[in-house]
Order: sequence, then structure tokens, then C-alpha cells
Amino acid sequence: MLVRTSGPSTRTRVSRPPPAVQRAAGRQPQVDRPVVHQLRRSGRGRVPVKVVGRPYDGHGNVRPDPHRDHVPGDLAAQPAACVEAIRHHIGQAVIEGDLDHERNRTITRISFTNSNNPAITMAAVVHFPQGFDAARTWPAIVVSHPGGGVKEQAAGTYAARLAERGFIAIAYDASYQGESGGTPRQLENLHIRTEDISAVINHLVTLPYVDRARIGAMGICAGAGYTANAAIQDRRIKAIGTVGAVNIGAMFRNGWDNDVQSSDALPLIEAGSNARTSDAAGGSATMPLAPLQEADAPNEELRQAWEYYHTPRAQCPTAPGFATLRSLNQIIPYDAYHMADIYLTQPMQIVAGSKAGSKWMSEDLFGRAASADKAFHVVEGANHMDLYDGREYVDEAISVLAPFFAARLKGASQ
Repeated sequence: MLVRTSGPSTRTRVSRPPPAVQRAAGRQPQVDRPVVHQLRRSGRGRVPVKVVGRPYDGHGNVRPDPHRDHVPGDLAAQPAACVEAIRHHIGQAVIEGDLDHERNRTITRISFTNSNNPAITMAAVVHFPQGFDAARTWPAIVVSHPGGGVKEQAAGTYAARLAERGFIAIAYDASYQGESGGTPRQLENLHIRTEDISAVINHLVTLPYVDRARIGAMGICAGAGYTANAAIQDRRIKAIGTVGAVNIGAMFRNGWDNDVQSSDALPLIEAGSNARTSDAAGGSATMPLAPLQEADAPNEELRQAWEYYHTPRAQCPTAPGFATLRSLNQIIPYDAYHMADIYLTQPMQIVAGSKAGSKWMSEDLFGRAASADKAFHVVEGANHMDLYDGREYVDEAISVLAPFFAARLKGASQ
């Protein structure tokens, strides 16, 4: 989740970036520490994430830990900082090998070469449906994580739930982020984020049990915006779903509540330009993606963003909470929905919370998309973060998305 908020200082001090971005240039979050969290049982009905973290260096790499307890089977074969989060996403069942006995489903951690950049190895988790048979062909859905997120968080939650409804669902880490390769670490390059979706599809079409004619894509937050952008370009995507869609360029230009003039974002382009100069001299300027401290949050919705990424609610050491400051050069002029009025013709299901500050970006997508088969579902009472892990809200979103994908990717069970 990447957040720019407005306020009095944003409107009256347009000559400089918001305070969070100003601080970012001179302060990098402290992430070089072990993170060990226990399952958080919240009375608010959150989908809990259990994370057992490894020591994590400041470049986004998980350090080997010889003292770590091993998880049996395939999950341990490729050490991951968030294995226990995956354990949650398949229902807290006991994992033996890569089998979820409770639901008779399998999950597999994979890595593959990014066909768009062979120097980068992509990391992903594939969730298979109940009764998976490799001799058959199945519909598949690519699930893209929010800006600053990783595959074990919201993307993993939705992938697991879609697998329960009869789909192969793959949640992956974006290039330069999570357990995927690439430097500089935590680069948020919008065009590469879009190309990553096509790279995942490139991998899927090599699998004999994936039906090439039944590939869908969905995303949460900025991942939803990237999904829309990918569908504009890649006709192999036959249906798209969005949850709390964020057009990252519009959000950074116009603020979380769409109350900032685009021209006021010029100082952010300046900040990104200056970061490129400092990076060229050996620096590594970063910016926070969500409030780094609870006190930094301007409202309850964004306080929950801090809570999600920086407390046991869903914290993961491969999601350190910052991005390269140089990314602002690309973010500010970017429009995830560019040419949607002409080329975004695939069936589309949009889901947004009634109380989400981001709802206007879902409305914008719905209004601009050329698709003649599009629907907008409002989850009453939900804010943006509730749709990440609020149990009742996620249930409602899946109750809409699963039948949508089943109908448009015919052959899937509901």
C-alpha cells in the first residue's frame, strides 16, 4: 500500500513534498533485525497472519539462519521469511510436505526466470484447488499484491480463497521486492509491475494443466491498478477483478481522498529527481509506503495501514515498508488506467469498501473501462484496509469474485 495524504500543510506548502517524503530522504527504516510474531487473534474478526521472520538485511534479502526450525517438505526447501503466513493462508492446517490435508489442496512455492528480464528470478506461491488433477486443465488467476506488500499477505489471502473455489491461483512477489530478485531493492517501477503480471502468465502457459484460454487476473490496492493496466496490454487476460483499486499515479498526485491538485505534486517529481542524483553518488534514498509510526497516521484507515504492515497483524520482514525515493519520477505522471476507455474490454468485477478513502479510484476505473461486461460491488461498512484481512469483508469480496471468475473463465466450480 502506497499512501499520499493531504492536509493543511499539503495545500499551503506546495513548494515541498509531504513530511513523510521529506523524512524519507534522510532516514531509512530499521529492518536489520529478527522478526518473530505469534498468531494475532483479534476480536475484530481479522484474518490472522502468523509470521516467523528471519534476520533481514537492508537490501531486501533474507539472511540464512542455521538456528531456524525447519518446516517439513517443500515449504522448507526454499527458505522463506513468511512460511508461517502461508501456513495461515491455507487454513492453519498441519502441513506435511506441501499438502493441506484439511481441504485436500496443495500449495507449492516456486521460482522461475522472469521472461521479461532473465536476470531476475521471480518467487511465487501456487495454490491448487481441492482434488487437483494434473491430467486435467484448470482455470488460473494471477493475484497481484499491494504496493509495499508481498505474496504472503493480502495477495496470499485471496489466492487461497480462490483456490477453495476451484481455481489455480498464483500469488507472486514483484520484481525487486519480497523474495523475487533484482536491484535496487524495493524499486517500485510501475511499468515493470505491469510487465510482471505478463511474466507470470508467460510461466503459467508453459504448464500443461493450465488452460491458456481461461486465465484471469486480480489485484488488491495498487496491485489492482497494475492488473487493469496489464489487461489493457495483454489479451491473454480474459477477466479481471479488483479489490480496493488504487491508481498509484493518481493517488500520489491527488491524495488519498482526491483533494489535491495535480500541479501540487511537482515537488514530488523534484524529490525523485534529487534522489536519482544522490543514488548515483552511492546513496540509497527511500520513502515510506504507509505510516511508519502509528502517530504518523492522519486517520483511522491509514492507522490500520500502519498496523497491517508494522505490527503482528500482518507484518512480514520481506515487506520492510519503504520504496526507492527515485520511484516518484515514474509514479507522479503515471496513469494505470491510460487507454482503458478503448482497450480495457475484458469482463471486470470491481470491489470497494463503502468507507474506503480509495473508493474514488475504483469508481474512476469503472467509469473509464470500455468493457460492456463490468460490475461494481460495494462492501458496506468496509474501509480500504478491511478488505485486506477483515474476515467478513474478505468473505463478501470472494462471494462476488469467485462466481464472476467462474462464469467468465468457464469450467470452474463455484
